[in-house]
Amino acid sequence: MNKETYKPKLIPEPRKIRIKPAKFEFTKETEMVFDKSNPGIVFSLQLLADSLKDKGIKANLSDKYRSGTINFSNKFAILIVNDNLNKKPDLSMLEFNKLIKEEGYTLNIDKDKILLVAIDTSGLFYGIQTIIQLLEEENNKLFIKCLEIEDYPELKIRGIHMNLWSQMPKVDYLKDIIKRAGHYKINTILLEYEDKFPYKKHPVIKHNLALTELEIKEIISFAGKYYIQIIPLVQSISHVSYILKHKEYALLRERKENIVHSKSPVGNDFQFCPLHPGSLEQFKDMAGEVIELHPYKYFHIGADEAYFLGECEQCKEFVKKEGKSKLYIDYINKVSKFIKSKGKIPVMWHDMLRDFPEAIDSLDKDICIVYWNYGTMSDKIPFVSWGGRALFGEEIVDWVPKEILSLYKKYWDGGNFPEVNNGYPYIKFFQDKGFRVFGSPCCHFEPKRSVRNTITFCKEIAKTNGLGILNTHWPSGSGIGNFDVFELHWINMLCSAEYSWSPDKNTKKEYDRKYIYQFYGSTKYFLVDYIYDLWTKITSKNASEIKEKCQKLSDILKKEKFTKNKLNIEYFIMAADFKIFLTEATVILNKIETQIIRYINTDRAYFANVGLWRGFTVSDKKIKEDVLKKAISELRILKQKTEKIKQKVRESLNKTIKSADVEKMLGELSVEKKINQYLGQIQLHRASKESDRYRDSIYSQK
Repeated sequence: MNKETYKPKLIPEPRKIRIKPAKFEFTKETEMVFDKSNPGIVFSLQLLADSLKDKGIKANLSDKYRSGTINFSNKFAILIVNDNLNKKPDLSMLEFNKLIKEEGYTLNIDKDKILLVAIDTSGLFYGIQTIIQLLEEENNKLFIKCLEIEDYPELKIRGIHMNLWSQMPKVDYLKDIIKRAGHYKINTILLEYEDKFPYKKHPVIKHNLALTELEIKEIISFAGKYYIQIIPLVQSISHVSYILKHKEYALLRERKENIVHSKSPVGNDFQFCPLHPGSLEQFKDMAGEVIELHPYKYFHIGADEAYFLGECEQCKEFVKKEGKSKLYIDYINKVSKFIKSKGKIPVMWHDMLRDFPEAIDSLDKDICIVYWNYGTMSDKIPFVSWGGRALFGEEIVDWVPKEILSLYKKYWDGGNFPEVNNGYPYIKFFQDKGFRVFGSPCCHFEPKRSVRNTITFCKEIAKTNGLGILNTHWPSGSGIGNFDVFELHWINMLCSAEYSWSPDKNTKKEYDRKYIYQFYGSTKYFLVDYIYDLWTKITSKNASEIKEKCQKLSDILKKEKFTKNKLNIEYFIMAADFKIFLTEATVILNKIETQIIRYINTDRAYFANVGLWRGFTVSDKKIKEDVLKKAISELRILKQKTEKIKQKVRESLNKTIKSADVEKMLGELSVEKKINQYLGQIQLHRASKESDRYRDSIYSQK
């Protein structure tokens, strides 16, 4: 071993590492010794014992060393030693625990012993995760190379977000997510329930796939063992269609007419009226029930994207006199007062405060702001985000109102405003206003974007002493079809783990290599490029290239024997195979659209009982019959392939997601809808032509 070049690939990267010669070898004589007065250690130690057992080593857990009792001067300590040790181990490191920070640990690995020291049980847990990641096998021997580590997190909150609205995970899968997140030192899950909570006061809202109270308690308890807090999220003003779609609550709607908003295709059941007293009471009822089951201090009230603010007659009159900002902030202050009365700290999204900041000085300063920013990938950028869109260069000056520009300019200015702007300006803005701030990157977009977004956001939050990171996942359609499932985004989740713990230790390239090594147990580092490319948007020009890359990824994943996260491998095979199908479908559909669809008009309706066509026009371009027949044949073959790929996807998704939501996802495939649409249009066109021939043949008879 070359001690100068060896560097362990750990996620997250420890703060300090010193490599030493030699290695500690695990044997059947290995003992793990701890202070029995600290029961919190036992669970963590058992995780290590299970990892060793999986590799053929059965270690003994004991509060006494076989050669005699060891008096631990620090109950947050673990000694791993082999029975062939000829002398009493040196435990001098135990005296330096005052230098260790909260959640931190020191790890000293010598040839004859491993000594792990912390000042709390979470630090011991994280140290054990590091030991597990350091395990190596060679020539049927299990060992760890000797080193010293001093480690602690930069950010207190290192979190990920899960939304249960459309891809309801099975309880066992939720636990699996918790286990893997904890292993990489993630300590928070922001859980957005929507209608998947067992509401008692308002049972009509509860979805038939909702978790039970017992399941929620079980999940929270399970997460606690892995030092993960569950922060619940209940929307307080918008994103409440799951409530207002029910007729019992329709009177609480801000929008009375069902029209589509220019910013978002949402219906009139999207938002509460902030001036209707029933809106706040409805939120209190639901949030109160959720709070009862969650022991941790934070509670997220949502409060983003309140598009309809000021639309109902009462709110419209208020806005004329006081403005949208005051309408919104007055309501949020009432929400905050209720959350605080329950002993919780309210947390909210930032965007409405950004766009309507006029009354922000009156907002309760106990509220923590979650600043979400999904488009920034560097500390300096050519645009600013305001008013729900990105504004570039002089456009900023042209479109942003003078009073808003005056408020934000010093935060936006990145050295050459408006051409060069700060990437994350609102961290400092909200801090200057007296608020504590979380950063919120995204993980549901393509990883090429979201990984860079996460890295830069973590660095900025650390630099500005923010509270932490909450990396969001919004299940929706993406570049690989409608299967933007949580399992496909661990490369983004682990990026949060890496850079919220150690923001400045590694480049993206170094992280990419560590991800392949740690998450899959592989040294085929080139795989990360194929994973990134999986999200590339398909066009007619790049379809063959994407298909080739996806085929290579699928073949490699099927062939290799990966030692870790085999479920994730299965999901990427599923995604790659589905993307291959999409490339084939895209080429055929684009060709048919170019050759046929653009030249026919399908407004013509046929009534067989009267032989009536109406409202029909057709292009002068004549489409040959053989072209139509070939298109129909190709579309029918695509329909058959669609059913086959759907079955493969169904088998994989059913392992983690409730089957009803899986079927809903499969029923919303945009590519399948287009195949059926084109097939129907062409068949209708041919039917019209055949009808014309039939009519003409009859009319020509004498």
